[in-house]
Amino acid sequence: MDILIVRQTVNTRETITNNIVVELKSPTIRLSKKEFDQVMTYMDVVSRQDEFNGDGYTWEFYLVGNDYDSTDYIKDLKEFASSKGYVEKSLVFSKRNYKIYVKLWSEIFNEARIRLQFVMEKLELKKDLLEVSGKTADEIKENMMKQNTAIQPQEINLPKKGKTRNP
Repeated sequence: MDILIVRQTVNTRETITNNIVVELKSPTIRLSKKEFDQVMTYMDVVSRQDEFNGDGYTWEFYLVGNDYDSTDYIKDLKEFASSKGYVEKSLVFSKRNYKIYVKLWSEIFNEARIRLQFVMEKLELKKDLLEVSGKTADEIKENMMKQNTAIQPQEINLPKKGKTRNP
């Protein structure tokens, strides 16, 4: 395993543990049955360990590379998964609380670009507004600090016990 990420979410009823295993392949290696079988082996080993299979455990395995090999094994897996009704993009295998995804780096970068496009547009707009305002960074910061309702005064003076203020 190249990367193991674990996230626990606790709510009033249960604890959910999401586990993500990522197998990264060198750019010179084309994804094939051999690499997919390696990830399947990881899944099989984990699935046989009782301590990793309690209620609330989910496992996602990702195989990531630059391209597929010429046998089209991975492409065929993706097509088969799609024909079985798997709607999640790149999902090629699913059983109980286990899922295996195969992704190309180009897909990951494209998804990130699309997901962050809105943020980038908003930042560009803010940048343009700041440039047009002609204010310095210190002036902008000072103005924002004045408008920030989360900032409390340095010292709060409360009336002493037993004394009341006259209006």
